[in-house]
Amino acid sequence: MWPRLISRLILVWGNRLYGSRLYNLTLAGPMPDLGITGPPSLRSGQADIAESIVRGVYLLPGGRVDTQGQSPFSVRPPDRLWAESLNGFNWLTHCATADSDKARVIARHCVSDWVDRCGRWEAVAWEPHIIGRRLLSWFTHTHLLIQNTEMVYRSKVIRSMGQQARHLTRVANGAPSGLPRLTAAMGVVLSGLCLSGGAKRIPIGLDLMKRELQGQILPDGVHASRNPALHLDVLLDLVSIEKAFALAGRTSPEFLKESIRRLSLMVQFFLHSDGRLAVFQGGNECWADEIKAVLPQGNGSQIPSSGFAPWAGYQRLQGGETVVLVETGSGEVASKQVPAVVPRLAFEMSAGTDRIIVNCGNTSFFGHKWAEAMWLPSALSTLTMNTQSTGLGSMGVGRFAFRGAVTRRSRPAECLFHQDETGVWTDATRVRGGVVHRRRLFLTSEGDSLRGQDILSSSVQRSGRSVKGEAVPFTIRFHVHPSCRASLAAGGQSVLIAPEHGMGWRFIARCGEVPIAITLEGGVYVGEGAGEHIRRTHQIVVTSKTLSNIQSDTQIIIKWMFQKLERRPFDKVVSASSEQDGCQFSLDFGEPDLKKNKNAQF
Repeated sequence: MWPRLISRLILVWGNRLYGSRLYNLTLAGPMPDLGITGPPSLRSGQADIAESIVRGVYLLPGGRVDTQGQSPFSVRPPDRLWAESLNGFNWLTHCATADSDKARVIARHCVSDWVDRCGRWEAVAWEPHIIGRRLLSWFTHTHLLIQNTEMVYRSKVIRSMGQQARHLTRVANGAPSGLPRLTAAMGVVLSGLCLSGGAKRIPIGLDLMKRELQGQILPDGVHASRNPALHLDVLLDLVSIEKAFALAGRTSPEFLKESIRRLSLMVQFFLHSDGRLAVFQGGNECWADEIKAVLPQGNGSQIPSSGFAPWAGYQRLQGGETVVLVETGSGEVASKQVPAVVPRLAFEMSAGTDRIIVNCGNTSFFGHKWAEAMWLPSALSTLTMNTQSTGLGSMGVGRFAFRGAVTRRSRPAECLFHQDETGVWTDATRVRGGVVHRRRLFLTSEGDSLRGQDILSSSVQRSGRSVKGEAVPFTIRFHVHPSCRASLAAGGQSVLIAPEHGMGWRFIARCGEVPIAITLEGGVYVGEGAGEHIRRTHQIVVTSKTLSNIQSDTQIIIKWMFQKLERRPFDKVVSASSEQDGCQFSLDFGEPDLKKNKNAQF
């Protein structure tokens, strides 16, 4: 505790100390060997972004900057996130993917220019987690930056790596809690493995890594951010460190092997049938090559079918080739290491190699307005309510980025899970602003029908009285993946969806005597890769025209269904009679005896 507190105080008050010439002298040490070899990078880059970098255009988390021929380290950053991304050098992956002489020259020039401009302490560039990310990037791209270079340049870069590693070893403990501290610890370990004379740093970094991993990996094996993409990002770094141990001729510690094993299994839990991740909590699909690089080889049989991650608050439903992943929220009480997250009951659905229903994903590449918009509940396939006139409060949830402990009171989620020969049920409830939203899903064992119920009611009591009042319009959104073609059918009573490869699907919805409207509206999807691209798509929107007051003794039940068709709906003109018949499917599903399933409640 005391070393961490002292390190944190130094970080806050040590600007003058770190920027002084005297402190810079303390970073001097023996010159490391010039023939260093780091572990290979496991991240996937994009050649088009590398071409932009060659032209002086840097599209990074935080925004897009045209340097107009200047050094990127001399231009004014649009925001802090962009500056952190630039100084972290994760963008070297794009240059390595391009594998061109121009990209290689630009990458080496930027590293050399960084050493000249920022080789001594600087406020952003020398924060512990930024140093850790930079060292991870430089060591995993030594073939791009170091190999076959002239000695003066190579000596300058490797000497700077040694200085950064010495400073990082001193301050890593004081990095912000959560991912920043884990990144700093990994940078310390990798520098000790890859630089000669750094063996003393290895146990220091491993000790900090072990503590952070114990606090950040939940009992079900999911990273505490609950973001599948961020979960994968941590795993990629850990696997690189394990490979660095092998290159150094050392045995990796057991806690590292166990952390990799547990994280790898849960990556498989989050996979859709197309081999990419589900999009939740501000994450993205990520690239299939990255996922393949960290999954155990030859373990396809271990990919889970249906199941749940109780601490992270996710449920996976699978029937036939259809996969449904649902964010139900955690039923556990938040602790210092595990932040409380209000469940939004969003889901995604894929069939075969096609994604059908998705969440919009998130992007930090196009400025904070885009990032904030993609965090709104309207960017998710879930129910939202316009409660401004009722005083009930919004059912949405603001941006959440894992930085460690948070102080938020949250009612534990009530989640049920059941599976038998007919299919898989999930039942989750959230309470927000005086409104109870219960979402029930049933996926048939053949995977040809997903049926849902969104049930609205008032919470029991609030401030000593029942919450009653005005009409509350609701909206349920189902974001269609951009590779699917969608069209209204049956006079606006249903929607036909044609995936790129598989058979079509029909969507219908009913709400008893309450009039509802089904419309098809425009939407966007930024879930591909790491969110560098925006694609136009559609969203199915179910809204109420009039809705009775939500009283304490009433419920409003909206039933909907995605039914698989026997053929692709747009290959031939669908007759009016067949469309009308398609709307007669039963929207009801049975009530499983959840009490008999000991694992149903968690």
